[in-house]
Amino acid sequence: MYSREQLQCFIDGEIIGESYPYDTGNEEEIKTYIKQLYYRIRRITNIICEAEFDHFGSGYASFVEFFCYRKEDIVVVKDKEKYGILEYEKTEPCSM
Repeated sequence: MYSREQLQCFIDGEIIGESYPYDTGNEEEIKTYIKQLYYRIRRITNIICEAEFDHFGSGYASFVEFFCYRKEDIVVVKDKEKYGILEYEKTEPCSM
């Protein structure tokens, strides 16, 4: 749970957090950290990862959405990108 003080900080648009990068209070460092995390995930060979960076919402209680899929569990439905994003469809799970 958040304390009353933390909630007020959220309302005031302040950055709060006890761990890196939120403990720095530096907005650019936080954005850089999130983007680095995204690019590290994208380097995993059997993973497709897309992110919605422009949907922060308001304040730092908001989020960046990551959509990650195993390559063998999806097929590309369209060859063309729509709004800069490929459309994917999940296939039946692999039996093991």
